[in-house]
Amino acid sequence: MSDAFRKVRPGEPLKVAADAWNRIVDQVVTKPRFSGENAAFPATNFTVRIRNTSTGTVSKWGVLEIVGVLEAATGATGTLATGVEQDIFQSWPGLVGVVPTANAGAAFAIAVEPIKEGDIGLAAVDGVVQCKLEILDAGHRYATTKTGSSSELKTASAGESAILWKETGTGAGKWGLVRIGAGAGGGVKVGKITGTWSKGGTQTVWEYTGTGAQATGPSGPLSLTGINRFAAVGASGGAAKWVAVASVDSTWHLIAAECS
Repeated sequence: MSDAFRKVRPGEPLKVAADAWNRIVDQVVTKPRFSGENAAFPATNFTVRIRNTSTGTVSKWGVLEIVGVLEAATGATGTLATGVEQDIFQSWPGLVGVVPTANAGAAFAIAVEPIKEGDIGLAAVDGVVQCKLEILDAGHRYATTKTGSSSELKTASAGESAILWKETGTGAGKWGLVRIGAGAGGGVKVGKITGTWSKGGTQTVWEYTGTGAQATGPSGPLSLTGINRFAAVGASGGAAKWVAVASVDSTWHLIAAECS
């Protein structure tokens, strides 16, 4: 270590070299400061090990759908293999990930470092994390997986992660901050149908915002497919009819409809 940074003995005059003083100023004044014993950025999420079983490298802040675990319980009673596998399973969770195959409802992790094909890296499964978003509607407050994309999530009016902040406008490749983990919510939507919705059948529901405006994205009006478990709902004379749907196990179910 340079003499400029050696400790001073009791009674010795304090002489601070210009280089030493400037470096102290850099650390105290110009560097970020946090409460606590360690001058480091605080953790904002919980990370686990994950193997990238997709083709190609998943970039930092990329998305992997969770399809399994690295060390699994075996047997009818859930008995773990003995030895190292058991110790690892109980000490540090490990997952297996692929490029998302579902547009909504899938459990996912966001890589906090680049992970090469076949390699194991770190990914966030809970907490606040950066990511890229395809913003379909500027009013969306949630995000979910996007079929075939490991580079970004897509926004939605319901989903597995809550959006804390996102760039303005719509389109792909937008930066955002999301809170991932259980209980993101947002599972009820209002919209309109333009045809008869028979009991047991599916129907296209055109999405509307809370202000009563039709929800639109970069490619036009947004819609979803719902199922009717109740009585038939018809639109007399072809007029659009208001409905409400709720997400149950990632499937949209009719819960209310405008009277005739």
